[in-house]
Amino acid sequence: MGRADVSSLLTVPLAATPGETPARGALTLLRTGERSPFSMAETKYVEMIVGHMAIVAEGLTGGGTEPAGDAG
Repeated sequence: MGRADVSSLLTVPLAATPGETPARGALTLLRTGERSPFSMAETKYVEMIVGHMAIVAEGLTGGGTEPAGDAG
């Protein structure tokens, strides 16, 4: 990442409930160059958005790992 000139990195697990395991994935954001690190406010905002993304993903898959839909 040094070659990409990454100055700040934020990774948030894709989980509908904080601490949910296993997480469905992760969202990673990065900043490059002379930009300031991610603030606590930005981190909390991203955590909230990722929580919403996880809820949508859970709804699309019916809460499991298979896509939702009719079984028959």
